[in-house]
Parts: sequence; C-alpha cells; structure tokens
Amino acid sequence: MNKKRQFKILLIFTLILAQVPNAKADILLATHLLLNTLAASVLPDYESTSYHGPYITGTYGYRYELGDAYKTGSETEGSSDSSPGFGLGYQFLRSNAYKFAVTYDRKQAKYQTLDEVEGTDVIDSFGIRFNWGIFAIKFGWSGHKFEDDSANQHDGGAFTGIGFDIYMGRFSFYMDLTDHYLEDRKEHIAGGDFGFRISFGDVN
Repeated sequence: MNKKRQFKILLIFTLILAQVPNAKADILLATHLLLNTLAASVLPDYESTSYHGPYITGTYGYRYELGDAYKTGSETEGSSDSSPGFGLGYQFLRSNAYKFAVTYDRKQAKYQTLDEVEGTDVIDSFGIRFNWGIFAIKFGWSGHKFEDDSANQHDGGAFTGIGFDIYMGRFSFYMDLTDHYLEDRKEHIAGGDFGFRISFGDVN
C-alpha cells in the first residue's frame, strides 16, 4: 500500500471515530498513526540513525490528573505543576521499522484531583516500549507512593501509553500520553510527558 493511500485511509478512519462520543482514546490512537504516516513521508530517513543498546531519559511530565483513564471525561485540566522524572532502558530489537525496549522510569508526579486538590505521587514503572516507525506503545507495571495520603500511601497497577519518538543519532525526543491504573483506588493517574533520550549502544 503506497503512502498516499495509507494517508487517505487513516484520515477517513479518524473522521469516522470523531463521530463517536466515547471514542476519545481511539481518536488519540488514530491521530498518532496519522502523524506516523506524515513523518514517514516528510522524513524518510529518520529511522536510519537509531541505536541499539542502553539509553537514559529525562522527562518533563505535564498536566497529571487523578481520575478517569487518560483523563477522558474529567472536569479539570490537570496539575499546573511539572512532574519531573528520569529513566533507563535497553533497546533489544531494531530495524528500519520496528524497535523494542525494556524500560524503568521514576517520576515525581504532581497531580490534581477532580476537586482541584493537588497531590504528589512517586511512580516507579517497569515496562516494555514498542516502536513502529515513530509511533510508540508502552505497557507494564507501576508502584506508587502517595506523599499526601498517610492512611493509604502505597498502591500499584498496570500502565499503558501511546506516543511517538523522533530519532536523531544518539539523541532522540519523545512525547507520550500515559495512564497508570491504581488497583486499590479503582482510579487512574494520567498525563502527558515530553522527554529526551541519549543512547550509548551501537548504531542501527
């Protein structure tokens, strides 16, 4: 399938999803697929400088919120405070199209509740990140420590996320939307992340 036809199919798919009231997360996924198609058209060689091996990351978390999954249906805009973090990873599988990595991330998430109450959660996440072109999906397990909740400080749960990566030699830039499920609270902490990655392995 050529890129022009792929672009048209993704555009039609996005327009159809836009008519479904409860398809916000699906619209986000379709948007990322559309961005991937556009980037492949504009930057045909962007994948050729990606690296295989260990890497470190720095993260700036943005608008984290305690509430519904991926903040869908929430009534606030999330915390105005940043949620800084760092991470380590190792990229095992790489090719011109696919990349696979195991990751560890630690974040001090400043979140806002639906009642506009600010809180802090230290999140330790272990997971897998898979890239198809610049498009990325991730999933794994997170441990949480709520610094402002002495009665119930600790919790854990699965996390999922979507995003994209732009590779420029040993340096890459990424943007993610991540949702952490809290099993004991039956709630979610979700927000956006902007970050960079520095690789130390071998060139692809």
